[in-house]
Amino acid sequence: MLFLQSRRCLGQLRLEQILPHYISSIRAELADRWRRWAASLTDPEKYTVVGALLARQVTLASQMARSPRIWNAHIAPVILRTMVDTHLTLAWILRDPQPRARQFILYGLGQYNALC
Repeated sequence: MLFLQSRRCLGQLRLEQILPHYISSIRAELADRWRRWAASLTDPEKYTVVGALLARQVTLASQMARSPRIWNAHIAPVILRTMVDTHLTLAWILRDPQPRARQFILYGLGQYNALC
């Protein structure tokens, strides 16, 4: 029993060492990609939408990484489903960014107006 407890402690220690590095790495990757992408002031919608979706992915991933206690069969699928939806939306927009970013914004505004 002591062996299993010590292995768990070692696993937890490794996890505590890895997660901060992972979180800082994904944030640095987002910042690097954002800097490399030449934004155009004539087409701000595309950059705003894509940037927001990428930032959402990083936020969800980093928040989930910070909270290993929610890595269970009840909470993790909810977060992962949100990340999959965000990924699919981003992939759809990037196929034709100019009109689809605008469609994404208009869809969101329509949803908001339907609630009001």
